[in-house]
Amino acid sequence: MAASRNLRRNRKGGALAAAMLFMIMVTVAGTALLSMSLITRTTMVKNGIDVRLMIAAESGVETLRGRFTLIDGVQDDWSWLSTASWTNVGTPTINGTPVSVDALSIGGASVPTARVRASAAASGRTRFVEYVIRVASFSDYALFSGGAGTSFYGTNYKQVGNVYNNGIIQISPTTGVQFFGRTTTTMNVVYGPEGVAYNFPQQLPLEWQPVVTVPPLYNWTTLETVAGVVNAGNTHRYGENTLWIEFLGTTYRRHFVRRNNTSAPTVAAANANRPTGTGWLNTATGAFVGAAPVGGVSLNNTDYSYATETIAIPDEGVIYVATGSSASNYGDELNNRDTAAGSAAAVDNLFVQTPINVADCRRYNGTNVPMLMVSGLLDSRRVTVVCEHLVTIKGNISYQALLNNPELRRFENKQSPAATGYKEMLGVMSMMDINPAVHWWAPVAAAYNVNNLGGEFVPPHYANQYHCDGVFLGLTNAMPHNPYGAQDLDEWWLCGGLIGAQGRAAAGLGNTFKRRNYDWDWRMQTTMPPYFLRAYNTSAVFVPGTWRTYET
Repeated sequence: MAASRNLRRNRKGGALAAAMLFMIMVTVAGTALLSMSLITRTTMVKNGIDVRLMIAAESGVETLRGRFTLIDGVQDDWSWLSTASWTNVGTPTINGTPVSVDALSIGGASVPTARVRASAAASGRTRFVEYVIRVASFSDYALFSGGAGTSFYGTNYKQVGNVYNNGIIQISPTTGVQFFGRTTTTMNVVYGPEGVAYNFPQQLPLEWQPVVTVPPLYNWTTLETVAGVVNAGNTHRYGENTLWIEFLGTTYRRHFVRRNNTSAPTVAAANANRPTGTGWLNTATGAFVGAAPVGGVSLNNTDYSYATETIAIPDEGVIYVATGSSASNYGDELNNRDTAAGSAAAVDNLFVQTPINVADCRRYNGTNVPMLMVSGLLDSRRVTVVCEHLVTIKGNISYQALLNNPELRRFENKQSPAATGYKEMLGVMSMMDINPAVHWWAPVAAAYNVNNLGGEFVPPHYANQYHCDGVFLGLTNAMPHNPYGAQDLDEWWLCGGLIGAQGRAAAGLGNTFKRRNYDWDWRMQTTMPPYFLRAYNTSAVFVPGTWRTYET
């Protein structure tokens, strides 16, 4: 009996201990759950504040984005931004939260670029959102047709860059037309037989958009001023006695008419005794006529003669060619290289061109005007050529990096580090027209060709290929004035853009080349040719890949 009572007592004691242990465990678990719930709630509150601050900061940047828009006579540049410290742009209130927006200039005068950051604070936390922005430019487009009208596209037309068209985009009934970039039109798109999903596989076109405003004269006078600053040991602005800018890698050869150092007849008469002929150019081939002297009597007489000089390319600079004589525009600037060494101060170069009345040497509308020819090779330099009259592309213009590796021209390689990492970049701008004189061009060497590959996106490639590397802007048109009529030439490569600011771009190339590669230069997302024409009444460009956020 005693043993039985002891066993019952022991069991009662064990039950009490187990119950107490269970209560302790429940208490600990409850405390842990309560703590975890509190941590979760605190984290959720903090995350909620963080999200709210980030949204406010993002909205603050967008609210003041228009502060960077160029407006004629109000804001023609971003010179008001400091390069040494942050400039406050404004403090909008977003959903009750004040947001401070600041900017810091980082790009220099040739490519206005800035860091823009917005900060919002609450509950002891400050959240920053930051972007890099660049001034809007016409180089943002691979193809720009600013003149009102309907644009047509050839069979198998492929465009990887941004397109702007002032008017209807007419694809039907053409087949194989595809746009892979942002396409903007002031009217509507008439889709091809394959339908909208095929014609615009990346993003739908933006229809019925505002007309992009052409910049005022301010931009052009700024370019002339920049060219007048000594760069690479010289100024780089000339009169219309400059006939041809031939790029030679890191230098350029200027072909021009020089005023000789003559003592008789009298100085005044000699200044005016300029050659007036037009026979100096073979208009069928684009070659200069005659070997000794070049240009014959059309460029040479007692007081004037054809000459050349080789000059270092002004890196990050401008070469400017004005309409009118050298003397009337720039006088004795930098010892006036347009007169022979030792000439008296009164000796002026009054040579002006006698316009040549053939299609490749006149405006698209048939007007006879002076002409500047451009061609050659650019290597490790960034420069913009600006001309007040007609610019005729005399031959291939190539970037050395793309000659070294033609594979970088392929559609699938356009965004690769190698295709976006080389330096050379050319802008060419005319106050009139850009005319690719395709009749004069010779194909590049076969070693520089893009060749066929199995399974390539758009086959085939052709044996004779031609290069037009750079961004080419005509204030009116950017198109061949004398195209072929039956696709007589093989394959055209563009790496940059064709921009007819107030007219048309690229028309006629479909009648000339069997294949046209109108390829945008992907680097234009982050930069542009030096001092290239800026787009007014257009928001600043957010540079892709530069967004970041952080807190303090």
